[in-house]
Amino acid sequence: ANAMVAYGLLDHGFTESALEVAQRVTSAFAGDLRATGTLHEAITSGANATTGEGAGVGTGGAQFISWNTLLYRLLPDVEAAVNPTAV
Repeated sequence: ANAMVAYGLLDHGFTESALEVAQRVTSAFAGDLRATGTLHEAITSGANATTGEGAGVGTGGAQFISWNTLLYRLLPDVEAAVNPTAV
């Protein structure tokens, strides 16, 4: 969802906000990958959001490769003002 927010902000001219979202999302998932060696489905939200713990599929050693691979494109896309979801 955060990737779609970043692309939407970009499409509507809010480039700095789009970059901030992309940087924060990328940073959170990079931290999870460094800490656990895998990409989780989500980073915890709510009261535990500050811990940056991975949640959902990928927890308990299971691998999860799906939409989270978008993270490898998100920041470069936003920096280049490219929205791959545009029609």
